Amino acid sequence: AVARVSEDAAAAAADSDADRLQDSLSSGRLRMISFPPVSNSDFLQSEIVMSGNKLRVGIPGAGWSESFDPSVVSEGNVLTVAGQDHAVHLLGVSIEFGTGRLQHSKLITFTPRYIVENHLDEPLLLRQANDEKSGPSVCIANGTCQAFSQLPSIDMAAAFSIRMASDGWEWSCPFAAESFGDVPLMMRNRQYLMALIVCVSIKLTKSTVVISLSPYEAGFPPYRLQNSCRYPIEYRQKGTPYWDSLPPEGCAPFGWIDPNLERLIEIKLYGKTREYSLDRFRKCKPLPVKGKALYCRIEADGPS
Repeated sequence: AVARVSEDAAAAAADSDADRLQDSLSSGRLRMISFPPVSNSDFLQSEIVMSGNKLRVGIPGAGWSESFDPSVVSEGNVLTVAGQDHAVHLLGVSIEFGTGRLQHSKLITFTPRYIVENHLDEPLLLRQANDEKSGPSVCIANGTCQAFSQLPSIDMAAAFSIRMASDGWEWSCPFAAESFGDVPLMMRNRQYLMALIVCVSIKLTKSTVVISLSPYEAGFPPYRLQNSCRYPIEYRQKGTPYWDSLPPEGCAPFGWIDPNLERLIEIKLYGKTREYSLDRFRKCKPLPVKGKALYCRIEADGPS
């Protein structure tokens, strides 16, 4: 078996790779290597040990992973290694057939479990978080990506919270790191009374979860609220604490504050409230208010 490490999960085996392995094989123990080699990385100093027909991976200063069968071609696998101070190392593992001089070998590729891409216009902060506690944050510059093979706490689920790095922005509600698909996530800046809707796109590329954060096209938010009546209305995602106000003839973009809650919006007028699903196009039941009725219609307008 040929073991290799790829920071971008895209390194390809070449004929010369086989020559690089000769000096690494010793007593059934193999150092992780990368093609091309990457220096100053503890990740690359990890060790692999063969036990019977199974392999285990060890991380310097941490423990050993569970064993896995290197003969089974597969992708999307994850190895978990407990680290120091409740940290956890997560390695993506894919096993495939070799090519060229390695055609009779299995290529075992170890990758960071998570890669976060920042396609926004400014740097953002990211941290592991849940509803009760959070870990230290990492700054990801705009137009760059950051690979993660270690999370600060094994006691918390693999969920992340984000906020823009500039002043006044609040942390978003946590979103599950492996909830694949797209979700519009709303962040708030209460200091400057601003809101930003970020498209959180999560997909699995072989054994790496790629989390892409990008803005929506100007003028085309995922949802747009329009108040065509003569009275101001209030609205919020059901289950969240804060109400926003929308004046008569006003409109506002809308995204989900907490992607873990039901995707329902609550509309309030003069103390009376009704909830709606924005994912069903229809004319809704009117809301009676002071002898009149508030009608709500949900329809598509381009991509919104």
